[in-house]
Amino acid sequence: MVGNEAVIENCKRTASYFNSVTTKFSTWNVIAENNIVVVNGTGEFIHNGEQLSFVSACDVYTFNDSNELQRIDSYCINEIT
Repeated sequence: MVGNEAVIENCKRTASYFNSVTTKFSTWNVIAENNIVVVNGTGEFIHNGEQLSFVSACDVYTFNDSNELQRIDSYCINEIT
């Protein structure tokens, strides 16, 4: 995504999706070093009592020297259950 509007639109779509499902998130690790924080874990998405998907995920957050978020790299692997 490039630009504020693209990020805002993506956040709106994501929020709409999360309003339509029940989620179960598990965090396995949070690693922080210098200006980078890495979080990994799993997410289960349920709608009307049925599992829609189960993902393993890892997010990498990069901050500048003023502790302002500069970049997010996000990876998801859809697990077959």
